[in-house]
Amino acid sequence: MTAIETIEPVLKRRWLVALFLGAASMSLAMVTASTMGTLVAAEALSPAWSGLPSAAAVLGTAIGAAVLTAVMARRGRRAGLVTGYAIGTLGGLLAVLSSATVWLLIAGMVLLGVGNAAAQLSRYAAADLRPGRPGALLSVVVWAGTVGAVGGPLLLAPLSAASTAVNRPAPTGVFLLGALAMAVATLAATTLHRGTYLTPTDAPPQLPPMRLALTTMLAAQIVMTTIMTAAPLAIHQHGHGLHTVGTMVSAHTFGMFALVPLSGLLCDRFGGRPVITIGIALLAISSIAAIAAGTTGGALLAIVLFLLGYGWNLAYIGASNLLAGNLPETEQMRVQGTVESRVWGGSALATLASTAGFATGGYTLLAAISLAVLAIPATLLIRSPIR
Repeated sequence: MTAIETIEPVLKRRWLVALFLGAASMSLAMVTASTMGTLVAAEALSPAWSGLPSAAAVLGTAIGAAVLTAVMARRGRRAGLVTGYAIGTLGGLLAVLSSATVWLLIAGMVLLGVGNAAAQLSRYAAADLRPGRPGALLSVVVWAGTVGAVGGPLLLAPLSAASTAVNRPAPTGVFLLGALAMAVATLAATTLHRGTYLTPTDAPPQLPPMRLALTTMLAAQIVMTTIMTAAPLAIHQHGHGLHTVGTMVSAHTFGMFALVPLSGLLCDRFGGRPVITIGIALLAISSIAAIAAGTTGGALLAIVLFLLGYGWNLAYIGASNLLAGNLPETEQMRVQGTVESRVWGGSALATLASTAGFATGGYTLLAAISLAVLAIPATLLIRSPIR
């Protein structure tokens, strides 16, 4: 019997609720701050550099994944999550003060990204609670992103209006919400189990699933980031306000998170590979469709952004399932942290390049880049053995 099997079910449910609350709070902070940050940077710097705050957050996530994994390996999952969320809270406070200079916003987004790394790693803590069939519990924590990611963008306009009503810069209310959400995530993480649930094993690591998981997550993150980061700028350039920006972003994040429980069940039933295959196909379709949707906007753009989000959802959950279910327990934290760090490192470059690429060649250029990136995991799916 493993250590996790001796823990009472009521405690497992309590920890799952804490993981859910932390991930939901983090998504609220990350989505609202990144969306508002894009618009702030476009005004303070230029449209070509408007992706800099989001790139800073993604870079912080890459750094945080490596640092927090080291903390978890020495002191357990809880210590890593509490540390990450606390650093993210500090980042949210820096963003609140960013009316003085946009570089405070950039610094704050890096620290907020460390908090996001904690949220990303928390899905593996949920998977630890049921090692045999990790898909469902893993997906519950990812699904928590629906709470903040869908509702958060809809708060952009009212929070900005409230800030101006009290003679503060419009972004202040948005960034303050993010700081408060991070504080909630930190408190939730303190209720988790102190230790780790992993048990020793002498089984060798299964590298093909790791390679497929890494390339799939990296490609899905790059494509989703490339298309989505430019969306607020495209909508804004067509004369639409924050209400429309928030609605479009909500359509995308709804696709990213709302159907995650279904994706987890599909993984437990059929395995990660079929789910990854469908996800890559949807990402390719939405990348091509973005060419037309970027110019027409409206309902078509909302549908494309939803499909983009759900394609990412399937690829992300399928790849996470491979990492949670096909690795020796003693290797899990190290490999999971390595994959997360590489994925978010590549995503940081994609975020920064997205708005610059959009300014150069529009969605046509971004779609061509996306299809080239998606060809890599598609080739691995065909060539790698089925496991």
